[in-house]
Amino acid sequence: MQRTLHNMFKRTACYSCINGYYNHNRICYKCNSYCITPIDNCTCSICEDGYYLLNKHCIKCGQKCKTCQDTEDKCLTCYEKYYLSSNNLCLECKSPCNTCINEKTCTSCVDDYFLFSGNCYQCNINCKTTFDGCKCATCVEGYYFNQYQCLKCDQNCKTCTVSKSKCLSCYSDKILYNNSCINCAGSSGNINCTEIYENETNQINEEEKEAKFYDEVLENLNHFLLLKNIIHQF
Repeated sequence: MQRTLHNMFKRTACYSCINGYYNHNRICYKCNSYCITPIDNCTCSICEDGYYLLNKHCIKCGQKCKTCQDTEDKCLTCYEKYYLSSNNLCLECKSPCNTCINEKTCTSCVDDYFLFSGNCYQCNINCKTTFDGCKCATCVEGYYFNQYQCLKCDQNCKTCTVSKSKCLSCYSDKILYNNSCINCAGSSGNINCTEIYENETNQINEEEKEAKFYDEVLENLNHFLLLKNIIHQF
């Protein structure tokens, strides 16, 4: 048994190598493997990407390093889906980032997300019109536009703008008052519902005209971008 273990140890831990190989950490590597600029038959001055120079031999970088220096874990550049930290480590980009330049800035996103200002936002089905993949241009009723996303209005709003609680119109059991949907019958104070309704109806008409105008501008922008992409293909 001792003889067998001794032979196994000798086969896996080299003390010397045959011609054309060199010893590193008791493993024999072929001379000038992964070497771009050899000095002689078994030493090197410049290594291929993914290897670093140690004692004039090319040693493989760590798994996450695309290039490295001095040690296998001192990275200079990283593979895709990793970013280089301040202490020269390659760290994985956090989902929904697909690729990134640091832990807070994405350069591309995983499926069903789109990139905007270095962040990844989830695509949603509440867009009325879209452009550039799944960025929203306009929203369906009950949702408002925010950073190319369509977010749900407050439950009391039929339609809203800028924020979920800034109502543009209300459901039939409520009326609009100062951009809020209220129930006149259950409200406190001397609220003149008829007067509110008339005033707010005029306001709604103006705001709906403005909203319609911006919808048309966004739709025209969408058509322009689609046409631009088609022209670029030719």
